[in-house]
Amino acid sequence: MYRWTEEKLRWMMAANRRIPLYQDIISQFNDIIGQDAVVCDAGCGPGGLSLALARYVKEVVAADTDARAIELLERERQRLGLLNITPICADIFSDKIAERFDVMVFCRFGQIKDILPTAYRYDCSHLVVVKQNNRRHRFDFSQMENGRNSFASLLDQISTLDIPFIVREGSFESGQPFTSLDDARRFFAAYDKSGTGGNLSDEALLERLFLVDDAAYPFFLPATEDLGIAICKLRPAGKDQIGSMGASGSSGEKISLQGEFL
Repeated sequence: MYRWTEEKLRWMMAANRRIPLYQDIISQFNDIIGQDAVVCDAGCGPGGLSLALARYVKEVVAADTDARAIELLERERQRLGLLNITPICADIFSDKIAERFDVMVFCRFGQIKDILPTAYRYDCSHLVVVKQNNRRHRFDFSQMENGRNSFASLLDQISTLDIPFIVREGSFESGQPFTSLDDARRFFAAYDKSGTGGNLSDEALLERLFLVDDAAYPFFLPATEDLGIAICKLRPAGKDQIGSMGASGSSGEKISLQGEFL
């Protein structure tokens, strides 16, 4: 499970306030969920997706196990005057925080073997799963490739079950602002698996960063992230099929937004 630190939370909050990443992600499935939906943002972190989603749905319940992330989301919710977000510090996989949700969104969080039973437990009609679709992490200098949590792996697993789903893929702006060159160096040290990020010289950093008109965060690392989004329609009968995610079974469907899917 991803572990937040104070600095990682600060970086994420700075990016959330300056980059429209989550608005762009929501635009890929907002036509399905509807304005009257009660949506769970599972593994919400400091709530970038929740804050963006609240403008389009009836209610967002945002759950994360990190109390610091939930506190930051609560502060941001109050600052923006968003009354339809309920932040909850809880483990969405083991705790029961509501009777049901219309939609659950797992954005770059969780594995499908845990996600599907949880979505059925909350009696969802639709499940949205967002995964990295890059071969490598965008902030990593190493040559390590994404493995079992990649989007292709997700689709392989869903396709073993009789769950109708559609796929949307795209490249999304996901850059990172920094307060200083030292701030950028610490960021690369935290996210670069090669172990060289923390040793980058000022010159090497400036080759990657742009100076921007932002007094608080004058350095900016441009980046894009390839993401895949699987939007699943869950049917009550499907609960009995998820006991063995590795078993062969009926193929899932990549279908258009027509008829029973909506």
